Amino acid sequence: MKNVFLTLAMGFFSLNFAQNSRFVYEVHMKTDSINRNNTKTELAYLDNDGKKSLFYAEKRIKRDSIMRVAFQSQGTIRPDRNAMENLRSEINYTIEKDLANQKVDYKDRIARDIYTYTEDRPMNWKIQSETAVIGDYKTQKAELDFGDH
Repeated sequence: MKNVFLTLAMGFFSLNFAQNSRFVYEVHMKTDSINRNNTKTELAYLDNDGKKSLFYAEKRIKRDSIMRVAFQSQGTIRPDRNAMENLRSEINYTIEKDLANQKVDYKDRIARDIYTYTEDRPMNWKIQSETAVIGDYKTQKAELDFGDH
């Protein structure tokens, strides 16, 4: 996308100095190309420790935690099927970025297999002077030319 505009929280720029930061996103998706009016919404996290960032679905982490407890109990705990169904995520992937070398690993699960590919195209953000207050956050506009479109 050419000239993608992104509003960034001012606190985002201080991440290099922060121990750990978590940003919570409300993601709106159109998962059906035939029924484009059907929009799904769920929460996702972006964790950053100053060296790496990790993007993932909240439901997926909760579901994996429940399954891990059940597995560690050697089958004595059976997860509630309805609860597990409510934790089914439309965001089946994770994105991990090494901030030092700008390499991005995309991981996605298909059935029981996990597939990964690495993207190593640096993203050169242009920080603009335009600012706005969104909710309680002071934000700043940033621009990126990406993908030659």
